[in-house]
Amino acid sequence: MKHYPDNKKSGVEQEQRTALINQVVTKGLDPNVEMKPSGVEWIGEIPAHWEINRLKHVAKILPSNVDKHIYPDEIQVRLCNYTDVYYNDYITVDTVENLLLPIPTDSEQQQIADFLSQKTEQIDELIAAEQRKIELLKEYRQSLISEAVTGKIDVRNEV
Repeated sequence: MKHYPDNKKSGVEQEQRTALINQVVTKGLDPNVEMKPSGVEWIGEIPAHWEINRLKHVAKILPSNVDKHIYPDEIQVRLCNYTDVYYNDYITVDTVENLLLPIPTDSEQQQIADFLSQKTEQIDELIAAEQRKIELLKEYRQSLISEAVTGKIDVRNEV
């Protein structure tokens, strides 16, 4: 994960990043490909050549009390934690295992991963540049306030 000042990402760029990821992982890279219903309401249509499979057929579900610390050389996984359950009523293993997933071909998965890696890196660079600008403006503002308070600049006629 890249570091951003104050650990915040710019709202617009973050929305663009999220929208791009959502679009590509649910619709693919080819806007002209034939589509079919996914069977998942919030996804809508997916490319006709993609498979639809249940999560339990493509991943191992391990419900347990998991040590959430990250250790060196460990494969990182996403977890469904207490707050997810708290704000979404409840999540059961039966619910998770039966989630329907659109699954592109292996080669298309690689193309999508490469594309998203490149595009999200570009967006992350824009976010970092905007954060740097914000920090510089904050420093400039503070400098102006300091100079006005100490009398180094006269702002009486500016108001």
